[in-house]
Amino acid sequence: MEIYKRKIFQIHNLNQIDSLKEKFPDKNLNLIHPYRFLALQGPLIAKILNQYISKKKKMIYVADTYTNIGLSIILMDLNIKNLSISINLNENLKKKILLLAEVRSVNIYFTEKFKFISS
Repeated sequence: MEIYKRKIFQIHNLNQIDSLKEKFPDKNLNLIHPYRFLALQGPLIAKILNQYISKKKKMIYVADTYTNIGLSIILMDLNIKNLSISINLNENLKKKILLLAEVRSVNIYFTEKFKFISS
């Protein structure tokens, strides 16, 4: 997948998004909301970040849910179209999430395959 070939920045607030847009105005940016922040901030913050980023050109927002199936389903309900799960997720649960994502037109990625860089 093309998204794995590009570097991905970890974000958890709106200021970071604007800062990255200023630093890299002409580049396509992949932005991931790490599970450690998402679990504390909650799904509504993910929805706000997703809506903010969707208005920007050349940016893709990915929410990392690690192995949290409930959070994955909630984010799908909030129309977040790019989720990242852990490769280490139980195979049966992974199949169910992938099936649900297909029904809801959500892209599922695997966190361990991303090339993270710091902003």
